[in-house]
This record gives sequence, structure tokens and C-alpha cells, in this order.
Amino acid sequence: MSRTETTMSGGSIGSTQPKQSSLRASTQLMMAALALVDFCGQMISCLRYTILCLTQHDIRLLYTESFCRLQLFGEYCCQDGSAWFMCAITAERFWLMLRPTSGYSRNKNQLTPSVIALAASSLITIGKNVVLFMPSEDVCNQGYNHTAFFFADLVYKCLLPFLIIMITSVGNLLLMHRQLVKMYASHMRIDKGFSIVKMTKKQRAELPPSTAAFWEVIFSCRVTIVSGAVFLVGALPINLFKLIDSGFENVLTARDICTLKDVIYNLINILYWTCVGLRFYLYIFSSPRVRNDMRMIIKIILLRLRCIRQTSLDAAEATSDGTHSQTGTGTHTNEKK
Repeated sequence: MSRTETTMSGGSIGSTQPKQSSLRASTQLMMAALALVDFCGQMISCLRYTILCLTQHDIRLLYTESFCRLQLFGEYCCQDGSAWFMCAITAERFWLMLRPTSGYSRNKNQLTPSVIALAASSLITIGKNVVLFMPSEDVCNQGYNHTAFFFADLVYKCLLPFLIIMITSVGNLLLMHRQLVKMYASHMRIDKGFSIVKMTKKQRAELPPSTAAFWEVIFSCRVTIVSGAVFLVGALPINLFKLIDSGFENVLTARDICTLKDVIYNLINILYWTCVGLRFYLYIFSSPRVRNDMRMIIKIILLRLRCIRQTSLDAAEATSDGTHSQTGTGTHTNEKK
């Protein structure tokens, strides 16, 4: 446990925050899937809206109808997957906070529930969006309007995930606060960002051995809450727009953006995917192992470009291996506890 001591007028005050180990395997899997879907959505959807705003040319209409349908299918699948993968992450964290002594909470390497959740949401998403490939539906026509599909899309992609993430995020906050009050009501408090605990040296010496494990829960819950908040900020304008103007025509394709409403709709979608992109960086910085792996990838690229020497890469590999072994040891110790 790393500790930093300072002296203040009120006495000897210290701040303690243990070194963070990797997130549990199921959380890493779901965050990796979320990052992949978000990246694909950036390349498929956000790029389209950006080009549409700058040039007033819809890339969906530049090629064949098959390309248009494929682009539509990719965008809708990425949007749905991004929303429901985020729901799975926040729901898992809520369950871990609600039932910290359950078998699933104790086994940090169990992947079956997360794999089932990801597979089920993916299959439902594909089934919902298969209508975009049906020959009877002229989805590439600017005036296309399928009321049942758009209503189902609004409920499935916007309203349900919005409610689930909001409820589970608030629940995580309440459970985290209750746990703090229950465990360390006499001397523990959390600063802004849920990052640092301050207490006297005597109080710090009296902390139980579960403090480090408790900090891992706080750290993971903080990552989940921030990710959920980012999603809510980006999804709220889209929900409001679709609820206020359900008859908007330029949803699937846009041959021009002549009206102010068209510009607003494009900017709202760019805002949404910008918020989604922030979650990718949150995923990168959420785990020491992920950070080391990303650092290693960058060093390999620089080595191929002859910007660094092989010795620097060897040193980075040694550091990465050491961190991975420490993480694995820490995880094994926690499982024994």
C-alpha cells in the first residue's frame, strides 16, 4: 500500500490509496468489447455525420444500395451494442456492490455471465436491425419512415439503456456511500473524484486488512459511474430530439441538410459519438495492465518506425512482465481472502 504523509494545522494527517490492480476479468472483457464497438461506431457513424456537416454529402449515397444498407446496419448495431454493453458493465458493478460476498463476486476470473450477457445483447441487436437488409424496405430512400421500427429502436437503444444506466449508477453511488459509512464512519471520508482517503496516522494503523480490497471496489465503481455519466450526457439530447420530433425524415439518409433541424440533428449525433469516444480513453486508463499493454504497442510502432532502439523496447517488456506478474499475484491473494 503506497502512503503519502503531510502535516496540517489540525495534526498529522495522511492520505492513503493502495496501488490499483487490474479489474476483474469479466469487467475487462466487457470494457474491451465496449471499446471495440465504440471505435467501430466512430469510424462508421461519427465520420459520416462529420463529413455530412462539412460537405453536405452523405457517404451512404455515394455508392450502391448494398453499401448504403451495410453502412446503416453497422451504425445501428454499433449504437445498440454501445448502449447495452454499457448497461452490462453498470449492472455487473451494481450486483458486485449489492452482493459482495456472493460466489460471482468472490471469483474474479469467472467469465460465463458476462459472455452470456454480451452474446445475448449482440444477437438481439442483430435480430432487431435485420430489417435494414429486407428488400421490401426501401431504407435508403430519404422519405423512408417505418413507425414500428423507429419506435422499437427508440425504446431499445435509447429509453431502456438510459433508464438502466441511470438507475444502476445512482444505485452504485448509494451503495458505495453506505459501505463507507458502515466500515469507516468515524474517520474515513472521500475527496472529490472518490480518490483519496485522509486520516491520522493512528487511525490509518487501525485500518483492517480489507482496506486495499475495498479500494479496488471504490476504483472500479468510480470507473463505472463516470462511464455511465458520459453515456447519459451524450444520450439525453438524442432521446429528447426523437421524442419531440418523431417524424423527422433525414434519419437514415440525408441528400441535403438545408434546415436548422438537420444541422441540430447532425451535431447531436456528433456530440453522442464524442462522448462515446471518451469512454475508450477511460478504458485505457482504468487498469495498469491495459496501460502497460498500450504503452508496449506504441513502443513497438516507434521501433518499426526506427524512432527508438531495441534496448528501450526490451526494458519496456521487462517492466510490463513485472507488472503483470504483480497483478496476477495480487489477484490470487485477494481470491484466497
